[in-house]
Amino acid sequence: MKLYLHEVLVPYYKAQKMRLQLPLDYPCIWIIDCWSVHIKDSFIAWVQQQYPFIRILFIPANCTGLMQPCDLAGQRDLKCILRSIGTLFAMVQMREALKLVEGLSEEERKQKIEEGALKINTAMSAVKPLLPGWLLEAQKELQRRRALLKGWEESRLLEALDPVTGLLHYKVAVEKLKNGTLWHNTRPGRGGVAIPASLERVTVAKDGVDAAGQRVVVWEEEELQEPKESEADIAAEREKRDGDAALGEEVRRTRG
Repeated sequence: MKLYLHEVLVPYYKAQKMRLQLPLDYPCIWIIDCWSVHIKDSFIAWVQQQYPFIRILFIPANCTGLMQPCDLAGQRDLKCILRSIGTLFAMVQMREALKLVEGLSEEERKQKIEEGALKINTAMSAVKPLLPGWLLEAQKELQRRRALLKGWEESRLLEALDPVTGLLHYKVAVEKLKNGTLWHNTRPGRGGVAIPASLERVTVAKDGVDAAGQRVVVWEEEELQEPKESEADIAAEREKRDGDAALGEEVRRTRG
C-alpha cells in the first residue's frame, strides 16, 4: 500500500491539484475499506506523517458491496473487458494456427496437430508483455462507459460529502440511532431525503449564500408535509389487500 500511495495515488492527487490550480497541500480524501492493513495504527500514522494532506475515510465493515464505487461498477466491467480482449487474442492465435494446416492431407494435418500446431501459447512469457496494452484499452473502454462515475452515483458517497444533503443525511441517521430502531414509515422531505414520519416538525438543510457569495448551509424548521398517495399506489394497495383477502378465504375454505 505504501508503494501504491507513492507511485499512483499521490502523483494523481498532485496532477489534479495542478489542473484545478489548488495548492499542493490542499486536503484530499482517500476512501478505503476496513482491510486489516488499512486499519493498522502504524499504517495510518505513516500516512499522516508522510502525506498530512490525505484524509482517510473508512467504509464500514461488510459495506463495500453497498458503498465502494469500484465494487458497484468498475471492477466487473474491467474484468469483462479484459476477458473479451483475452478471448480475441486467443481467436487471432487460433486463426493463424489454422492457416498452418490448410491445404494439407489428412495425415499431414494430423501430424501437425500432434506436433502442437494448434496449441495456443498462453505462457506468461507470451501474455505478460501484452498486459499493459490490454489494460490501456480496458481503461479507455471504462471511460467510454462512464463505469466509475456510475459507481460513485450508485454509492451515493458524493451526496454524503455534499455540504447540504450530506448534513441532512447525517442528521436523520443520528435521529434514527437515538430512537434505537430504523423508521419503517418515512416521508419524502424537500430534496428527496427521507425524514421520520413521527416528527411533526423537522429541520431541513438548504442551500444558502452568505454575504461574500459563498455557498453555505442554512437550517430551517418546517412542518412535515402529509404524504400524497398516487393513484398507482392506491391501486397497488387495494390489489394487495384483495389478494390477501382471497388467500385467507381460500385457506379457510380448504380447512373447512
